[in-house]
Amino acid sequence: MAAKCAPLTSEQQTAWQKIHNDFYAQSSALQQQLVTKRYEYNALLAANPPDSSKINAVAKEMENLRQSLDELRVKRDIAMAEAGIPRGTGMGYGGCGGGGHMGMGTGKSERFLVGLPATEIRVCHQQ
Repeated sequence: MAAKCAPLTSEQQTAWQKIHNDFYAQSSALQQQLVTKRYEYNALLAANPPDSSKINAVAKEMENLRQSLDELRVKRDIAMAEAGIPRGTGMGYGGCGGGGHMGMGTGKSERFLVGLPATEIRVCHQQ
């Protein structure tokens, strides 16, 4: 199935950049907290004997952080839809960029788009 790619308009590029910057500013602290909690969780699991109450408490904190990140992603997706920015299929293998190479395809895009100029963003739709 071939993908059809179209560049964003200048208005969409400006809106996309603002939405992305806002999302990054709001989510980066939560992502760092989640990484820290993962290290803490792994350390607690390695303890002898493991303290199940502490492990469960940290797991709950990780769950809450993931929920907060999911809520921010939904907020970002709504803002993009309201700005008329098509969602496309995200970064991954296949699609724009050609057969099996890294390009627009299926996968998560947030971490790959940091620092990428909005003029380089293309939205792809599967046909």
